[in-house]
Amino acid sequence: MAAFSSRGPNGPIPQIMKPDITGPGVDVIAGWTRLAGASVATNDTRRVDYSIISGTSMSCPHLAGIAAYIMARRPEWSVAAIRSAIMTTAYTTTKGTANTLLDSSTSNAATPFDYGNGHVDPVAALNPGLVYDISAKEYKEFICSVNKTQAFMTEVTRSNFTCEGNKVYTPYALNYPSFGAYYNNSMTNGTYFARFPRTVTNVGGAGTYTASLTVDDESIAEVSVNPDTLTFATSGEKKSFEVVVKMHPRQGNFTDAYLTSHGRLVWSDETHTVGSSLGFIWGN
Repeated sequence: MAAFSSRGPNGPIPQIMKPDITGPGVDVIAGWTRLAGASVATNDTRRVDYSIISGTSMSCPHLAGIAAYIMARRPEWSVAAIRSAIMTTAYTTTKGTANTLLDSSTSNAATPFDYGNGHVDPVAALNPGLVYDISAKEYKEFICSVNKTQAFMTEVTRSNFTCEGNKVYTPYALNYPSFGAYYNNSMTNGTYFARFPRTVTNVGGAGTYTASLTVDDESIAEVSVNPDTLTFATSGEKKSFEVVVKMHPRQGNFTDAYLTSHGRLVWSDETHTVGSSLGFIWGN
């Protein structure tokens, strides 16, 4: 992971795990305008058509192109389904090896707060097996969990959707392909439970998927999934499950920082691997 890459957690809404995905962004051969020199030096008079560039501005067009590549081949999929396919088929080790991705700024093992769900694999994303889809209504209900005022809803969605006054909305309910559990130290004492209802749609053939969980430190965060087996008879079939995260209190300086830990949920039918990052965040 390059030092310049964006990192999590997602400060405004820690319950939505960020980043989502990692793409190629280091030493990329890219088009270069002839209106500027070949380097950042103001006196550089050289003009070139291509240059070697690094940055998130190189990674972004890779991911946008991959999304377009999938849309062209899977036109029936929603934008949310395409994002899910990209995220859940990403890999978290150096491809073809068991070597952990490294954070170049520390030389330590990278975590989901560095790489998100992993490094994008465009070929695998065409055949993800299962996808986490999200409707427009679900997004609006998610916005209700952030701010229930009509003015905020109208500003964000340009719609007249109204949050129900007596309904309890939670960001955990958004059918996102990753999971962020947030322990708010200023509001929580003792053990905290985060519950994530999720629904997956089968975009492959018939099969049975079994869940497997890994957690970096089970002494501070425990995870369960129920049910842990999902059987699909046809493409397009939907199945629901719930992930429950049990978080224990932690001591630390939460003035301007978070404490984090992480894990991973994988659904597999021995043909498809549907992976989701788990993020556990302690903060104020």
